[in-house]
Amino acid sequence: MQLTEIEMRRALGLEPDDKAVKEEIRKEKRVFPHTLITYSVRRADGGPTFKFEHKSRSISIDIAKLEAEKEIKRKGLVVWALLDVEQIS
Repeated sequence: MQLTEIEMRRALGLEPDDKAVKEEIRKEKRVFPHTLITYSVRRADGGPTFKFEHKSRSISIDIAKLEAEKEIKRKGLVVWALLDVEQIS
């Protein structure tokens, strides 16, 4: 039985198998640029404050903050303070 050079390399582990490479590509998650906004919020009727994080696909800080504030109001919470703005690319 004759093995080709490519088959011999695969057998020795010197060349990756095509199926393994395709599976690795599928498993990799793409990271999209986004803005992470962190607010300190509390319930409308009072109570202790807690951290609220909003991940926005927008790279504009102002738009991301507006989206986060809309989400906070939709959940019936009140903004207490802006804690952090982080742009992730």
